[in-house]
Amino acid sequence: MKAVWAVASVIILGGCGLSSPNVHDDYYAIATTSELLGEVDTAFNRQTANGNFILGEFHFQKGTPEDDQQAMEYFLAAAEAGHTDAQHRLGQLLLSGRGIEHDPTAASLWLRRAAKEGIIDAQTSLGALYEHGIGVIEDHETAQKWYLIAAKRGDVDAMLGLGRILRYKASGDDAPQREAFDWYKRAVELGSPEAMYSLAQLYRTGIGVRKDPLKAIEYYQMAAENNYPDAYVQLANMYRTGEGVSANEQRSEAYFREAIAMGEGSASVALAIQYEMGDRVEKDLNQAVQLYKTAADNGYAYAAYRLGAMAMEGVGIPKDRQVAIEWFKKAVDGGMSAAFVELGLLEFTRPKSNVPKAFDYFKQAAGNNDPLGMYMLSIFYRDPFVGIDSDMEKSVFWYEKAEQTSGNAFAKFRVGRLFLRGRGFAQSDETAFRWFLWSAEQGVPEAQLAVGDLYYTGHGVTRDLFESMNWYKSAASKGISAAMYNIAVQFYNGEGVTFPDARTAADWFTVAAQNHYRPAQFRLGQMYFDGDGVEQDDIKAYAWWMLSFDKQYEDRFDNLNLLIKRMTPHELKKGVALKQELEAQYAPY
Repeated sequence: MKAVWAVASVIILGGCGLSSPNVHDDYYAIATTSELLGEVDTAFNRQTANGNFILGEFHFQKGTPEDDQQAMEYFLAAAEAGHTDAQHRLGQLLLSGRGIEHDPTAASLWLRRAAKEGIIDAQTSLGALYEHGIGVIEDHETAQKWYLIAAKRGDVDAMLGLGRILRYKASGDDAPQREAFDWYKRAVELGSPEAMYSLAQLYRTGIGVRKDPLKAIEYYQMAAENNYPDAYVQLANMYRTGEGVSANEQRSEAYFREAIAMGEGSASVALAIQYEMGDRVEKDLNQAVQLYKTAADNGYAYAAYRLGAMAMEGVGIPKDRQVAIEWFKKAVDGGMSAAFVELGLLEFTRPKSNVPKAFDYFKQAAGNNDPLGMYMLSIFYRDPFVGIDSDMEKSVFWYEKAEQTSGNAFAKFRVGRLFLRGRGFAQSDETAFRWFLWSAEQGVPEAQLAVGDLYYTGHGVTRDLFESMNWYKSAASKGISAAMYNIAVQFYNGEGVTFPDARTAADWFTVAAQNHYRPAQFRLGQMYFDGDGVEQDDIKAYAWWMLSFDKQYEDRFDNLNLLIKRMTPHELKKGVALKQELEAQYAPY
């Protein structure tokens, strides 16, 4: 008991605030290791504000719900008696909801009292509340005021907050941005990895300082060496695109891997997208799936969403409706509302549609501003569906709301695809064409390709080869390989053009082939083999055929064997070399 009183007297006599964190640590250690916490309560007997604060700390450190509630009583008593550390602690706990109901507004009041009494952490916390509008009306001027007070007293978090406010502050010149640079610089000198990262961002964008990609890399590397994962991500991006340095895919991936090892989900997703799309790396869906799973396990909702999409389409992983549902639900749990519409589609397009369940998912999607969810609600309210009452007023409402929502053009394409494939809805080429046309007129290239296809086949619309050519050209101008191929076919056959034109067809087959489109690569090989539209060239025929051959072309192997028999060893060697060269640039997807 003497030990408790000895330490207690030092703390209580120290005044209203703690005289030293070490004193508190020693005091807590004595009480807990000696199992004297009950005696400590009695010893203080709640006679002073400081005593209440210390007792609150004792109970708070134990961490049980009961002790948290007891701690709050002590903190409140101390705070109401003017104890500034207790006021700060109370504000923090009201923000976190530990031991008391979450109340940002009350938190701001207690933090303001502590801040006015000079508690640096409270000043910084109050600045953050005003910066983000938590418990108070968002006010960057007031945030700047409190950050500045704490920053001048050496608080690194306040310097960072001040830098953020000044960096994005609108003014007639770049003075605030230069000031932001100065505060980040001071925080760097105090060892802040976040400040190192922020300085790198300024050098990279030229905000508040002359643009200097090499300086940006220097500070990103400094932040990375101090275990700041976002810095690794930015280094990876710069080396991937060759921004300020020579592009180096191996180094880029190494930086992504460093960030992934630190649990940075965005790095896993970025690298997964590269492998899924074959962007600057060889396409590898297995790698993409593993990286998405790593990110999803770290709570990254977009990764779960992509895994759901891959399972739904059978891309990279076996097609499995239930697995897709599970991933989409994880995405929803992670805050990605776009997954609601996918869940709705999975319920709607299953062999035995669960319309009410799909309808509920579409309502949730629409409530989160998803235009596809809105269009689906509009159709459900317009047309008779089991369990859904027809309501034209609601149908019009959701259609008009979708028309005003970002992303509605591609949503129309997806509705059209449902009608074209007869998924959920009764199959209807005519209805599909209408939705595709609306989407195509808004510039969606996939829809432009679909409209071209329907005009070409005459499904859902009167056949018109001139219209199909025009729509294919629109899609091709946006990089759609299949559209390039279809243009070539029409030129070759003389469809929608004045006369057959094998030379122009070969040009379009070449463009599509160089855009990684396997059917065009095969067709180009055939044209070089026959000398049709191009000068006959066995070496090029061999290279393009070998690049494009897979199971779908097994019945054409006789022509390849014939080609090989008529080539000299020297020509074959050149053909192999050219195939390798083409593969490095135009490997088929």
